[in-house]
Amino acid sequence: GHNVQFDMNFLIKKYERLGVALPDIPLLCTYRLLGRSSLSACCDEFDIPFVGVAHRALSDARATAHLVSLLCAEDQPLLNKHRLDNTIWPSVPALNTPCFRREEALSALDEQPRFLQRIATKIRHDVDAETPNILAYLALVDRVLEDRVIDAREEDVLVDAALNLLLSPAQLDAAHRQYIHSIAVLALADGVVSDAERRDLHVVAKLLGQDDSQLDDVLEIAARQLASASPDHTKSAVKNELEGQRVCFTGQIESTIGGQPMTRDIAEALATQVGLIVANSVTKKLDILVVADPHTRSGKAKKARQYGTRILPEAVFWRMANITVD
Repeated sequence: GHNVQFDMNFLIKKYERLGVALPDIPLLCTYRLLGRSSLSACCDEFDIPFVGVAHRALSDARATAHLVSLLCAEDQPLLNKHRLDNTIWPSVPALNTPCFRREEALSALDEQPRFLQRIATKIRHDVDAETPNILAYLALVDRVLEDRVIDAREEDVLVDAALNLLLSPAQLDAAHRQYIHSIAVLALADGVVSDAERRDLHVVAKLLGQDDSQLDDVLEIAARQLASASPDHTKSAVKNELEGQRVCFTGQIESTIGGQPMTRDIAEALATQVGLIVANSVTKKLDILVVADPHTRSGKAKKARQYGTRILPEAVFWRMANITVD
């Protein structure tokens, strides 16, 4: 599935209500493999047409199956890690459960996506850097932002998820700080953050245990870095060389801007300003993989070498892109 842990949580609870323990089964999750909460965005990276309405079971299942088939074609042993042997499924009696229709959900989908929803669909998570449990938790945060209301009940959902995933306070704090930084950079990269949008960001920060001053500091530093490192578009030859190419970043960014560490979010925002298309996965149509260490053995670098994709050290990439770093 895509973000399959989210669905598993519902299945586990439902089985518990029936008095049945759900067997321990291996999970193949396209979200964990590709690091994006938006299934349609993952499909775009692989040129898969998304047929139907997003978040409808049949449309999502077909899109996910198509994604899995392509991933398995590129990595044939992938399915072998997820095979299930010698498991006896419990017998569960059929219940006359009423059918819940989706008219309300359909009418909500017809509305224009709000600020936080637009931000949530653009967030990318580094699948090479995060542990599976952190990714599962961040996927839940993505889902919280996707709906149009953030309330106290969702705080309880996040707390329960952190407990079930056995995440330490330090891991949660680091994940929350990174998430706040991601949405702040995405908001700034789209233009000026309005007062209404800033209020939305503060609601998210509060939900994730960050106070107003912490968010304001993040916004100020990110805005300063984006402004000082923005490319000089007067050098048209450089712009023409890079414009339209697909780029992906892997590993820790080592460059700094104004003495402050550059994050992957800033790097991706600056690459977008140059006219590149930022991808989160290494596919056969990727043009450039940017790395801090040319000898890295990350999963993305391994696949890029397999495809013959151009691998650039980040210092070289910034010079080519005419982006000013320290």
